[in-house]
Amino acid sequence: MALQFILGDGVVDHTQALVQKADEWLQQNQAHRVFFLVPNYNKFEREIELLHALKEQQQKQGFSSIKTQVFSFQRLSWYYFQASGQYQKDTVTEIGAMMLMRKTLAKLNPHLHLFRGEIEKVGFLTQLLELYQEFQLSGLTTEHLAFIETSHATLNRELQTKLAELTMIFRAYEQELDQHQVSLSDPLHWLIEYLNEPDEQLQMQLKHTLFIATGFSSVQAKEFQLLSQLMEKSTLNIDLVLDQPLANSEPLDLFYDANRTYHQIRTAALRQDVVVLPDYPIVQHQVHARGRHALAEFWLRTQQHQTVQHDPTLKEYLEIWQVDTPEEEIRQIALEIKRLISGEKPSEIKLTYKDIQLSTLDMELYAPYIEPIFNEFEIPYYLDQDKLLRQHPIVQFLATWFDLDRYYYRETDIFNLLKSELFIPQNYMQVNETLPFREVVDQTENISLAHHLTGKLWIRTEDWEIYSYDPILGQPVVDDVLTQQTNQLRRAFYTQLHQPLQRLKQSKTMEEAAQRFYQFLIDQQIEQQLLHWRNEAVEQGKLDEARNHEQTWQNLMDILDEFVEIYAQEAFDWELFTTLLISSLENMSFGKIPTSLDQVQVNRLDLARPNQSKVTFALGLSETVFPRKVENHTLLDLTEREWLNEQLGELGYLYDRAQETRQKEPFVAYSVFLSSTTWLYLTYPATSETDHTLNPSTYVTRILHEFPEVFKKKEGLALTSDPLQHVATYRGVIRQVNQLTRQANAQKQDLPTVWLQLEKKVKQTKWSKLAQRVFKSREDENIPVALTPEQAQRLYGREMYSSVSRLETFHECEYRYFMQYGLQLKEREIYGITPAVTGEFFHDALDRFLNVLIKEKLSLTNLTAEMRQQFMEQVLKEIFGQTRYRLLSRSARLDFLFQQLSQTINRVSWALHAQSQKTKLTPVQTEVLFGQLAAKQGIKGLEIDLASGGRLHVRGKIDRIDQVEVDDTTYLSVVDYKSSKKEFDPTEVYYGLAMQLVTYLDVALRDAAQLVGTQHVRPGGAYYLKMHDPVLKGTVDQEKRETERLKEYKYSGLFINDQALFSAYDSSLMKSQHSEVFPIRKDKDEQYTMITQSKDRFYTKEELDVLRTYNQEKMRQSANRLQRGELELQPSLRVEKQRRACDHCPFRSVCKFDAMLPENHYRKIETKPKEEILKKMEGVLYE
Repeated sequence: MALQFILGDGVVDHTQALVQKADEWLQQNQAHRVFFLVPNYNKFEREIELLHALKEQQQKQGFSSIKTQVFSFQRLSWYYFQASGQYQKDTVTEIGAMMLMRKTLAKLNPHLHLFRGEIEKVGFLTQLLELYQEFQLSGLTTEHLAFIETSHATLNRELQTKLAELTMIFRAYEQELDQHQVSLSDPLHWLIEYLNEPDEQLQMQLKHTLFIATGFSSVQAKEFQLLSQLMEKSTLNIDLVLDQPLANSEPLDLFYDANRTYHQIRTAALRQDVVVLPDYPIVQHQVHARGRHALAEFWLRTQQHQTVQHDPTLKEYLEIWQVDTPEEEIRQIALEIKRLISGEKPSEIKLTYKDIQLSTLDMELYAPYIEPIFNEFEIPYYLDQDKLLRQHPIVQFLATWFDLDRYYYRETDIFNLLKSELFIPQNYMQVNETLPFREVVDQTENISLAHHLTGKLWIRTEDWEIYSYDPILGQPVVDDVLTQQTNQLRRAFYTQLHQPLQRLKQSKTMEEAAQRFYQFLIDQQIEQQLLHWRNEAVEQGKLDEARNHEQTWQNLMDILDEFVEIYAQEAFDWELFTTLLISSLENMSFGKIPTSLDQVQVNRLDLARPNQSKVTFALGLSETVFPRKVENHTLLDLTEREWLNEQLGELGYLYDRAQETRQKEPFVAYSVFLSSTTWLYLTYPATSETDHTLNPSTYVTRILHEFPEVFKKKEGLALTSDPLQHVATYRGVIRQVNQLTRQANAQKQDLPTVWLQLEKKVKQTKWSKLAQRVFKSREDENIPVALTPEQAQRLYGREMYSSVSRLETFHECEYRYFMQYGLQLKEREIYGITPAVTGEFFHDALDRFLNVLIKEKLSLTNLTAEMRQQFMEQVLKEIFGQTRYRLLSRSARLDFLFQQLSQTINRVSWALHAQSQKTKLTPVQTEVLFGQLAAKQGIKGLEIDLASGGRLHVRGKIDRIDQVEVDDTTYLSVVDYKSSKKEFDPTEVYYGLAMQLVTYLDVALRDAAQLVGTQHVRPGGAYYLKMHDPVLKGTVDQEKRETERLKEYKYSGLFINDQALFSAYDSSLMKSQHSEVFPIRKDKDEQYTMITQSKDRFYTKEELDVLRTYNQEKMRQSANRLQRGELELQPSLRVEKQRRACDHCPFRSVCKFDAMLPENHYRKIETKPKEEILKKMEGVLYE
């Protein structure tokens, strides 16, 4: 038949020329048809555009597209499939092809050298299939490969091995296709054969059909063969963006691809004796912006290194923007779109959203900004970006389910499944209607974290016993309600998730596994849940999301069908089964179509074409992005491709994508520059997200060098900004006014009047409620609101009961006290050995150990090493038999840690025994409770009168009380066990941060009669004892090691400056010897003295009285402030140690304390000398 080329550069209107040709053809004969052939990536867009233009050309009200259709090459093939009633044998999808290729490689793996083991590498299967498909499109068969590989003895060894293995793999792959009686989806091959059939009706239809191919600058081998058939059987018009065909063209020529395609097809037509009609040049122009032609001419001439004449009309078409950041870039574009739509920018045509497009090469960078900003500006848009199925909840659900026993039922995996809402126990709500399923899951998670319910505990048949702490009994007891609720969920998990998983793993064949897997999906009603999500999305107007839920189930079914087709009777392989299902799901993408016709299109820049829209914004045009820097990631490098092409000759041609992309970039830029017909905006950010300075693309720089007048520096919103240049919607005004108010406050200026008026105006719109909330935030400060005295007393009580540590918390941070002890907020309990558990363990062990000695009327001094070891073993056995410690033995790791703690407590007991050989102080009481703790009543303790008329009842527990008799005087001292090093600091006492030692000693002295039988006692001190197992370095001498170890347990704290007491501290000292227990020494005159460096640790009785009295006054002040409702957010900061109360505080997310805020400050505490602190205390007491 006939071939004709329709030629024209990017400036002319190709669409109008095509519809004119189509209309003329249709008018010639009633039997005539027109089929447009367009690239698959923009088939939907081009179909609307071409049919709309043809309708306007024919000016018919009842226009029908039956005789005029728009196809991609593949869609044309499917059209003839349906028309002929012929279908090729079953085809496999990309996922099926991946499965077959994986199966092929698994069989060939022992015979491979170069590609052995590559099957497990991410992306290798994709690379292999892409190369196979490239060979197909290029007409290169396995026979060609085999011939090349065997006919060149001098072939590079590595390339020879690569070709041999590729030949082996592709042959085996094709055999797998034949064995399963399927083929790859290759509709073009079928269509080429079909068009050759001697069917008179078909040949007559072809004779009356005009095929118009448009949008192509180059074609693949199969596409070329199809075009050759079409021009033999029918009339073929080929539309090319080509100003004029050249006999000789260089790869760097702007229209190189189109020129090459022109000559290839024309030569083939002449060879086939096809009538080649004269070229049809497009000469008519639309009424475009005058500068559009100037830009096209400039680009063409500079690409050919020709001189350019400056054309001032360019600025009527083009603007180049520099914007500070990518986010601001999108804001400025959104603002300009609103100006264009509203008509603020002068134009002879009325624009709609569908007339505007955004083009970018960096969709990942800009997509997260487009959604919120376009929503703020109320701009409808369609984002042409693939969304992978791996982002759907069902993929995570199945992957986690498959991995349950691989990671032995981890808590995170279990609760990810339970929270997915793809698993809801059957009839769960009917069994327990009082608690919604989500609440039960959250409650069970809390219990699981606290009790370490993981691993085998979820899959055993016995029910759990859930314990909660009983304050009356003082120990954990079984909680029947929690036990019932959690076991109900656990049993559902066991029967509906664990058992199906085990049945699946016991499958004999892959087909049986697929059936059991499908049954699991049905039993769990996965499809119904996806439909429920779809319906919810439809109700919310989220049509894209709704369509995704529909596609997810269908895609999963398609994967299962192909899996059974390929692997049906093979022996079951768990790893292969799960890997194929999950990887197949993850690699699938959702199909997308625009949900509305009037939307701004956001497209890939490299797919731009001339006359694509009326307005184009090409964004992100920095030098790092455009032109693209593409690398070859295929299995054949450039050198190998060039060598193969030399050998192939006319059999086929392999393109190098990286090289082709680099060569095409000037034409891509040309297409972008002419993609709009009215206005073109080229934009780039000045800085990246990492604050690196960015330069514009070299293509942009080329334009700016000749036309600097098109450049605009787009500034962000500032106090001096003209609202007309920034305001677009009331929703946006809220953000803008708020932003400017912050700027005004920072610069200590007033907000301009015009913005104040806008603020007032937006409060009168439908956005009023949102505006009020946002504007109110400007006045809010991060300052807590004080309670009323009535509220405070309801919260804390008129009679206040508090521990010493709680009062210390109050002085560290009042707001933390309010949240922790007022509102009773707490973190979720996490199973494990916490500092609190460690402390309880140490205290319990030493308490029991010393009580055994007291009960047996033994002293530490008379205790032998064997007796000490025997008593400690007895104590530890009792402790580990308790419920709270037995529950912690579920973990091997914690078992080990408890063994370490046991070793530590044994070492501490050794230290106590060793100290008893040196000091005369003897333990008389341990774990002495004062005040009331739950149902337990201890000694009286401290009761302090308050301003409200009530009293503060201070409770606590003294770890140990020691006694010694010196010259008929009884001295009492207290010992506080610590798991880390601690020193007594009077500065901390002054600020209320260290009240325990002074309080404990005060209580012991006040209640001495109850403790030791006499009230006539004197203070002996208050000490810290560190509970640890020190690591010693150096000497191997056993005696010296024991001495060094004992020094590590030396007491620190508050000591009494009483000469008579020093000899009781350590009676074993020799002349000029330092004590290993207390900070004292015996000098050369055999007189006891305090160590010079520790003199500040010693206090006279009078100084101690100041500490005791001040400590009580500090408690009184704290309680009075609490009852008055006073509340400050001013956490303490130890300046020298840089220790903040906020460190490790669990309430940071609640209080939002931020030292950068002007209203938030630390209460800075600097260490002062002892004498100065005591004077300050006296000043407070006696002022």
